[in-house]
Amino acid sequence: MSVAIMPMTRAQRLVHRSGTPYNSEMPYQLTIYDQRKPVASFSLSQPSEIGRQDMAKGEPAPQPEKGEHVARVDLPDRVRLIIAGALEKQVSRQHLRLEPQPGDKVLVTNLSANVDLSLGPHGRLAAKESRVCDLPLYCDLLVKAIRLEGETRASEEFNLQTLAQPAQAPGRSSGSTMKPTLHSLVGSASRGLTAKQTADDVLSWLQGAMDVLQSAASSPDYLQQAAKSAVRLIDLDVAVVLQRQKDEWQEAASEIAEGCTLPKTWRPSRTMLERVLADKTTVFHPPQGGQDAVSRGESLQSVRSLVAAPILSRDGEVIALLYGERRNEGILTRCGTIDEVQARLFELLAYGVAAGLARAEQERQVMAERVRFEQFFTPELAGMLQTRGEEMLAAKRETITVLFCDINGFSRISAEKDPQITIEWLRDVLSLLSDCVAQERGVLIDYSGDALEAIWGAPEVTSEHAVRACRAAIKMRAELADFNVRWEPRLGEATGISIGINSGPAQVGNIGSRRKIKYGAFGPTVNLAARVQGATKLVGCPLLVTKGTADLLGGAYPLRRLCTATTVNIAEPVDFYELQAAPDAAWPKLQEQYQQALALFEQAQFRQAMALLINLAGDYPTDVPTMNLLQRSMALFQNQPAKFDPVWHLKAKTA
Repeated sequence: MSVAIMPMTRAQRLVHRSGTPYNSEMPYQLTIYDQRKPVASFSLSQPSEIGRQDMAKGEPAPQPEKGEHVARVDLPDRVRLIIAGALEKQVSRQHLRLEPQPGDKVLVTNLSANVDLSLGPHGRLAAKESRVCDLPLYCDLLVKAIRLEGETRASEEFNLQTLAQPAQAPGRSSGSTMKPTLHSLVGSASRGLTAKQTADDVLSWLQGAMDVLQSAASSPDYLQQAAKSAVRLIDLDVAVVLQRQKDEWQEAASEIAEGCTLPKTWRPSRTMLERVLADKTTVFHPPQGGQDAVSRGESLQSVRSLVAAPILSRDGEVIALLYGERRNEGILTRCGTIDEVQARLFELLAYGVAAGLARAEQERQVMAERVRFEQFFTPELAGMLQTRGEEMLAAKRETITVLFCDINGFSRISAEKDPQITIEWLRDVLSLLSDCVAQERGVLIDYSGDALEAIWGAPEVTSEHAVRACRAAIKMRAELADFNVRWEPRLGEATGISIGINSGPAQVGNIGSRRKIKYGAFGPTVNLAARVQGATKLVGCPLLVTKGTADLLGGAYPLRRLCTATTVNIAEPVDFYELQAAPDAAWPKLQEQYQQALALFEQAQFRQAMALLINLAGDYPTDVPTMNLLQRSMALFQNQPAKFDPVWHLKAKTA
C-alpha cells in the first residue's frame, strides 16, 4: 500500500491544547510555550510585539511563580507581550512583531538587530527581515516558543486523550526500560476490562507484543510485523509505521485489515501526528471532524477512533511513530473506540519498533566506525579497535617507529601541471604509499600536502615495529618503478620520494576530536623522524634511518652509516644510516670503503680519508654521500681547525 503523507513541520512544532474554546471572531490565537509546555494563550486581532522586559521603560516582568508567564501591555497600535524577564538574554527586548493578514496569514517581522529567527517549516527569518506566512505558524525562541493559529483551526485536537506517562526511549535504563509500559498495561487491564476484554485477551496482547520485540531484535521485517500485530491485536482497520525523513513523514510499513478499503486520498491525521511529535506520548481519541478532515479531502465521520504512539531514538527524540485507525466502513465494522488499555498495548508495539530501529542504528554506527577505523588502520586492526577501542586508543607511552615520506619536487610539479592532473597524480601516489603501510600493518597517521606520516608499534604493540617500517619503505621505493611506467609519459618526468625513519619512545593515543578520530604520536621521536626525512636532500640519500632504528633491525637489512649530524631545532647529534632499497653486487664494496673513510674523517685524518674517497668517487661517481664527505674532508684539511668537530650541523631547514 502506498500512503501519501503531506510534509510536516519541524520537530519543534507544537500544538496548542489549553482547552480554551477558540473565539472565531478573532483573527488568530497566540499561544506562548516555555520549555515545550503551553503557559499562556491570547485571542488577538491587532498587531502584537513579543520580547523581554525593558526595565528602562518601567515594563512589568512575568511572574511564573504566580502563574503569570506573560506580562501584557496594551499600546495604541499594538499589544506588547513580555515573555521573559530582563535577565533572560535569549529573548531580545523587541524580538518579533506579528500582524494579522487576510486568509489565515500573518506578517512576521524579526525586530532583532543581529539574531535570525526560526519559523519551523517556514525557514529562517533574518534580522530586520519581514515575511508573510501561512497559519499555523511556529516560532522558536530557544527556551521559549510561540504558535499562531487562524480562524479555521481544527477543533479535533481538543478531544485528544493522552497516556499519563511519556513514551520510553530504548535502552535508557539498563534492563528496566519496558517496566513502566508493562506494569501500566497489566494494571490498567486488571482495573478496567470491559465485557469484551478478558484476561485471555490481555495475555494474547502481551504475547503479540513480545513477538514484535523479539522480531525487532533479530528480524529485518520488524516494521511490517508491528503494523500487522497492531491491526490484529487492537482490532484496527489500518496501521502504519511512519518515519521522519528531513521533516517529512514517510511510510515505512503498513497493514490493512481484511475487508477494509481506504480512499485514494487517505492519509493519517495531521493533528494526531503533530500532537505526538510535540508531546512524545501516545495519543488516542474518537474524532469529531473539523479542519483536519477538510485538509484530508474526506470526512472523519468514516473514522470511529484513532491512535498514534511515538517511536523514540536512544536520545529521546521522535524519529518515527505507529499510527492506527478503527473505521466505520468496509465489510466489517470494528467495535467501539480505542480505550486506554488498548492505547498502552499500542505504545508497547511502538516500543518494539523503537528497539528495532535502535538496533539498526547501532549496526549502522558500528559499520561507520569500522569504515572510519579502516581509513587509518588495517582491517585486522580496525576489527580489534571495534571491540577494544577505548583501551587501545587511550593515551600512553610506547616505543614506536615513525616514517615520514615526501614526494620530490611536488611544489614545482603542481605549479606547472594542470590541477586536475596534479590531483589525480597525488591521489595515485599517496594511495600507493598508503597501501605499502597497510601491507606491513602500520597505522596511517596523516597526510600533509604531499607528505605521509605512519607509525608502527602502537596501538598494536610489536617488537618488529622497526623491521616493518623499513620493509614498508623499501616496498614504496620498489613499487615506484611500475608507477612511473604509467605516470612518467603524462607527467613528463619520473616521480621520486624521500623517506626518513626514526625509532624511540613517544606519546601515542587519540589526539582527534569528538567528530573525527585521529590516532597520533608526538614527542622528540616524531620530530626527529620528520627532520630525518628532510635531511635526505642534504645527505644525498633517499631513504635514511637513525641509529635508534638501526639498532632494532638486528642485521635484517644492510646499512651504511653516512654521518653524525644535528638537524634544525634538535641539538642532540644522531647517526644517519642509508637503507639500501635494492643493493647490487657492488654495494658491499661501497659500504665498506665509505665507512673506512668515515672512520678516518672522524679521527681527523683528513689526508688519508681524501685518498680513499677520491678512489671511491671514481668507482661510484653518482654516490652523493661520497662526494659530500670528500668535500668536508678537503675543507677541513685546508683550514685545519683548532678544535675538530666531526658532527655535521645541517643548517637548512629540513622539515
